[in-house]
Amino acid sequence: MKTLWLDLTDLFEWNGYFTGIQRVTYNYAARFHNRGAKFFVYSRLYDRFIEIPFALVEELKQASDSAMPTVTKRQQLKKKLRRNYDKLPGAVRVMSTPALRQGNKVFRKFAAMALDRQGRDHLLRKLPKAQFGQKDTILLLGAGWNSKDMISKVATQKQALDLKVMLHLNDILPVYQPHLFAKELPGLFIKYLDRALAIADKVTVISNATKSDVAKYCKQHDLQTPPILVIRLGEDITTAAPIKPQPPVADKFILCVGTFEIRKNYQLLYQTLKLAQSEDKELPQIIVAGRKGWLTKDLQYVIEHDPDTAGKFVLLENMSDANLSWLYENCLFTIFSSLAEGWGLPIAESLHHGKFCLSSNTSSMPEIAGDQIDYFNPYDSRECLDKILEYADKSKAELHARVQKTYKPYSWDASFADLEKIVNG
Repeated sequence: MKTLWLDLTDLFEWNGYFTGIQRVTYNYAARFHNRGAKFFVYSRLYDRFIEIPFALVEELKQASDSAMPTVTKRQQLKKKLRRNYDKLPGAVRVMSTPALRQGNKVFRKFAAMALDRQGRDHLLRKLPKAQFGQKDTILLLGAGWNSKDMISKVATQKQALDLKVMLHLNDILPVYQPHLFAKELPGLFIKYLDRALAIADKVTVISNATKSDVAKYCKQHDLQTPPILVIRLGEDITTAAPIKPQPPVADKFILCVGTFEIRKNYQLLYQTLKLAQSEDKELPQIIVAGRKGWLTKDLQYVIEHDPDTAGKFVLLENMSDANLSWLYENCLFTIFSSLAEGWGLPIAESLHHGKFCLSSNTSSMPEIAGDQIDYFNPYDSRECLDKILEYADKSKAELHARVQKTYKPYSWDASFADLEKIVNG
C-alpha cells in the first residue's frame, strides 16, 4: 500500500503563533492525519529524514496557542551580538559586513549543533528514520527553502524509490518582488524553486495570480511546466471563546491582520493617518495584529515615537487565534494594504467573520471576493483615506449585513477536499 508523506520541517522548526504558511500547513496536515498520512522532518543536524508522530505537531500547535513564543539560547546570543554590532561606527560596520555575513553562516551551523541541543533537536534523536516506500507520495507544503539541503535529499529519494512529489506553493513573490524581502531570501528561494519544480509531478497553488507567476517562471527558465492546479484556502479559525487582547484597544477600531513587514505596506496606513490629521479629519484607531518582520525597523521607530499618532496606530504582537477572533468580531471593518500576495488570507478570514474589508487592488487579492468588497491603490494614501472615511460613516450593522448577504465562506474542510482529490488523482 502506497503511503502519503507530508513534509513538516518548517512547522516543526517554527517558533511562536502560527501565521500564514504555518496555518495552511497545519490545517492540511491535521486532516491528512485522519486519512492515515505519515509525517517527516529533515534534520540537518542528523542529515536524515525523521518520522514524527502527529501528536507532536499538536503539542507544538497547543504551545503556540497558549504561550508567548520561546526564546532559544541561539536567539539570545544573536540578539546580544546584534546589540554590539549596532554600537560600531558606521564605516566599520560597512567594511565588516561581508565578513560578518560569512561568519553568521558558520555561526548558525554550529549554533544549531551546540546551543539548541536541549531544544527540539533532542526530540529527533529518539524518533525513527522516515522509511519511504517504493512509489510513495511526498507532499511539500511549507517553507522548504529555509532548510538548505532538504529539497536535494528529496530529489535523491525520488530517483531511488520512484516517488511521486507534490509541490504546494502559496506564492513565488521573492522571484518577482525581491525588494519586498530580506536580502538573502530571494536567492535561497530561487534555488529551492528550481529544484522543486524540476522534481514536481504536480504543483498546487492558491490563486490564479500565483498560477500565472509559476507558469511564467517555468517558461522564462526553460523548465518543463508541471500541471499547476489552483485550490482555494479555507478561512475558518478553529478556536475556543474569543479573548480580548490587552489594551490599548479603543471602542472603535479598524483591524489590519498580517506580519509587520514591508510587503504588508503599513507605511501607507501611517501616511493615511497623517494625511487625515493634516486635514483635521478623525479616523478610528488602526490596530495592526501581527508579529514583527523584516525591513520595517525605521517605520516602527517612527510610529512608536510620533506623538501625533500615539494611541491611534497600534501594533499588537503575538496574537493567538482567540485574540484574532475577538478583534475580528469587534472591529468596525478590516483593511488590508499589502503590495503583493499569493492569496490574502486575512481578507477571507475577515469576511468569514462577517466583517467588511477594504483591500489593496493588486495581485491575487481581487480574486477573493470580487466586487463584494472595495479596493484602493496601495500606493495612494489619498484614495485610501477617502475609502476609510466613506466606510467609517457606515454603521457596523450595515456593513455586516452586506457581507452576510453576498459572501460565501470557504472552509478548511472544503479546501482539504480539493487538495486530497488532486493528491489522489
